[in-house]
Formats: sequence, structure tokens, C-alpha cells
Amino acid sequence: MKYHECHKTRKPVGRLPLFPSPYPGESIYSLLCRYHVRSGNVNDWYTIRQLFGYNSSLGSTLLSPYHLEKAKKWLGSGASISTETLLQKNTAFPLFSVTAAEYELSRICDMISGKVESTTYPRWVQIRLLHPSRRLRYCPECAAAQEKLYGEAYWQVLPQLDGVEYCPVHGIRIKNSTVSLEDIRYKFYPASDVLKPMLYADQGSKDIQSELFSFEREIFIGLAQGLDWLHQNGIHYKGIQKLYRNYNRILGRSDNRYWPAINRNELRRIFSENHQTDGPYRYLMSKVSSVMNDGTIFLYCIPLCGHVMIMNAVSGSPQNFYAVP
Repeated sequence: MKYHECHKTRKPVGRLPLFPSPYPGESIYSLLCRYHVRSGNVNDWYTIRQLFGYNSSLGSTLLSPYHLEKAKKWLGSGASISTETLLQKNTAFPLFSVTAAEYELSRICDMISGKVESTTYPRWVQIRLLHPSRRLRYCPECAAAQEKLYGEAYWQVLPQLDGVEYCPVHGIRIKNSTVSLEDIRYKFYPASDVLKPMLYADQGSKDIQSELFSFEREIFIGLAQGLDWLHQNGIHYKGIQKLYRNYNRILGRSDNRYWPAINRNELRRIFSENHQTDGPYRYLMSKVSSVMNDGTIFLYCIPLCGHVMIMNAVSGSPQNFYAVP
């Protein structure tokens, strides 16, 4: 079916009744799952059509702001929640913005605000940040606290991120749920339904994965805390050129303003000076997508979690890394 013919089959999206307010750090996918439950719709397909006006995969709503341009219609004109708030608080856009080019960020914001309309949306927000398990992930203690406070658990943005192996609040291992990203393409899996039996099974059971990364546990907790801070504040440090300039400042390379690379040996030195084991350096290198023959690593080949590990090593935290001297 051609694009213009497909558009003829789309139904207009109007204000949705009983649309829920987002919880702190909740993913858009989770928010839509809770709307599906409230709507009373038996069929997932009908809710998808109601939300978007056409059939569309839900998978990209886990971290990216895909479809967020429709939020104004979902919420209505008198809503206290804005699309800008959802973008900054309930997607991974603030994290993506730290390593993105200005033109990428402008394009996303223009599409969400309705200034431009495009058939191709930059879905690499999720591709660059998603945890390699490709499953919905959760912290058992966070989920239990949500059940107690709100009466329902929800899918948070932070546990879905590459590099988040421990909860930054409770210091325990993040767990994989039984739901994969393939499962959520055209189906709603509310966390309150999925996690209840898992939370019950977690009580008193020994986590066989708890020993993984145990020696570097504090380093991984620091990594999760750094990502958490950037999720809340990254919008103020958007643009990869800011990242480059702060690398120059921290490493004393003020003459080369847009220095875009680091050497593998320099990275090893940075980590050896700040850690007692080789584990964090090797973990970081396993995430790097490409290394030149002479050991040069271009900064855009390092994922965000790798940059946060470097920030923690050279400055103690992303907050210190971005602090004005």
C-alpha cells in the first residue's frame, strides 16, 4: 500500500477519556499500557487504532519519543501535562541528547511540536540506548514500592538502558521480565500484571545472577546513578559538541576545541588510575563499536554508558564532568 493510500485509512485521533497521568520516570509504553487497561478495550488492536489512528508498532515507545506528537490530542487542550514534559521526563530523549548532533535534536523537537511532518522518524534514540537483553526490565524493590504507593507497578525508563545492571536507588540487580521487545510490538503488557507473580517469586529466593559484576558492584551502581542523573538533567547539556569540549577541558586539550577521539591506551590509563581491576576498562571496550588500527577511538563510537563510565573515572560523576571550572 502506498503512503498516500495508507493515510486515507487512518482515523482521526481525538481526546481520550481516562488517560492516566505519568508516574515519575515512567516509559511512554507503560503509560499506554495503563490507558489500555482503563479503556476497557478487550482487543489490543482497537486501542492501538484509538491511540494512533492506524496500526503501528508499540516497541519504539519504550524509550524513544516516537508518536509523542499525538499526545496533545490524547491529553486535550486543558491538560496539565505537556508533550515537552513527557519528552523530558518519560522518554530517554535527555540521555540521547547528550551524544546527539544539534540537527538531530531539532528535527525530533520540530516533529513532536507539529512544526514538520515526516514519514521517517529518527528511531535511533532507542537503538543507541537499549539494553542488549531486549527485554522489559525492572527493579524488584522499585516495583514493590510502586505497588504500595500507587496500587500498581509500571515500566520505568532507567532499567531499560544499556549499562544499567543495578538499581541506583536500592543497589540491587535489575532483572529481566518474561516480556521481550518482540512481544510488545502489537500488544500491551502492563507491569502490574506481568510483575505481580514475579515479585511474589522474588521474595525469599536467591538471585543466581546476583554475583555477576559483584566485584565491580560499586562501579556499576555509580554508572546507574550517573545515567539516572543525566536522565533528569541531560536536557541542559544537549549536543555532542558540549561533550567534546568537556573532554578537552578535563583532559587539558583546550587548543583542540572539537577533539573527537581518544586513544585506547589513554582510556586504559584513565581506568587503571581510578580502579583496582581491569574489569571496567574491558567492559567499556566491549561496548565500543569500532577501534582504528592505531588504537584511536572516535567518541561517537562509544555508547552513552561508556561515556558515563569515563565521566565517573575522570571527574567522579557526570555532574562534575559538566561543571563549569
